[in-house]
Amino acid sequence: MQKQITPRIKSLGRLLIRTIFIYIVFSLSSCAGDSGPGEPVRRTIQSLGTIITVTIYDDPKDEYFSESFRIVRKIHDLMSLEVEESDLNRLNRAAGSGRPIAIDPWTYEVLEEAIHMAEVSDSAFTPAIEPLVSLWDIGGPDQQVPDENQVAPLLPLLDYEQIRLYEPEDPSSNSPRAELLTPGMGVDLGGIAKGYAADLVSNYLKKEGVKHAILDFGGNIMTIGRKTADRPWIIGLQRPDMQRGVYLGTLPADDLSIVTSGVYERFFIEDDVRYHHLLDSRDGFPADNRLEGVVIVSDVSMTADGYSTAVFVKGLEQGKELVESRNEIEAIFITGDLQVIVSPGLVDQFTLIDDSFSLGEW
Repeated sequence: MQKQITPRIKSLGRLLIRTIFIYIVFSLSSCAGDSGPGEPVRRTIQSLGTIITVTIYDDPKDEYFSESFRIVRKIHDLMSLEVEESDLNRLNRAAGSGRPIAIDPWTYEVLEEAIHMAEVSDSAFTPAIEPLVSLWDIGGPDQQVPDENQVAPLLPLLDYEQIRLYEPEDPSSNSPRAELLTPGMGVDLGGIAKGYAADLVSNYLKKEGVKHAILDFGGNIMTIGRKTADRPWIIGLQRPDMQRGVYLGTLPADDLSIVTSGVYERFFIEDDVRYHHLLDSRDGFPADNRLEGVVIVSDVSMTADGYSTAVFVKGLEQGKELVESRNEIEAIFITGDLQVIVSPGLVDQFTLIDDSFSLGEW
């Protein structure tokens, strides 16, 4: 079955965890008339545990940036575990209490999508991952390699089916609510919140008439419009094992989001073993497969964000099956033996530019 995203392509939580893998490749040459962007205006803030950069090419107003960053900060305040009274911290503290917690509609929407992704990925992505993330604390001051006796008691707490969401009876006067049924559970939306933020900012800017812009939310890339009337933006895919600016290939992007997950994003080494942050909720340890990175392409950044984790955790063969089952995503796999494996909807668009890699068969 042809994927819904294919025609569009052919027409074309915490640290700085994705900036090492995806970078934008574009020239700043201007074009005549309205056929393309002018000189860019770029603004940056630090939020959502990363660097957020909005670059607009349409003679932008200051309010475009201030409103974009207001959206980002609101999502941070609602969904960051670093904010004491965020929706997530209040929800996690009430786990097992039998008391549903009022949450913002934005938090509800992200939780709802996260639960859906957990269901279709067989928990390769799950919002209930927080107890495991806290135990490993990869990239944090207390990072460790726990033993199986520490991990095993947490596995029942990672069950997304123990999250309950309740729509308000009257949305005009009541908030939605959420509940974690089991004591000790915890929700972490670090694998999806930046994508949601990029979607909201993109939708806002388009509503304001912006036609040429690039959003970089810690490496979660969202493009708005095309570079010119007849040319898309070109996104360079960074080699995960090399210094910044060394690309293995490029992709065109026209109103698309490109997001990656990889073993070089956040990790530590102990006894010559590398432990990365992409934890498998099914056994409690970093996903152990032959992948170095997975790139997901979608119209929706939240979709690309969540599935980049799910597809990576599943590994090459099961990850391909998941991609094939979802109309809304395409994927590129980078393997440890220097193969690049591209899904059918992208294969005619991807250009390999590093001859130390080879194209593998899907």
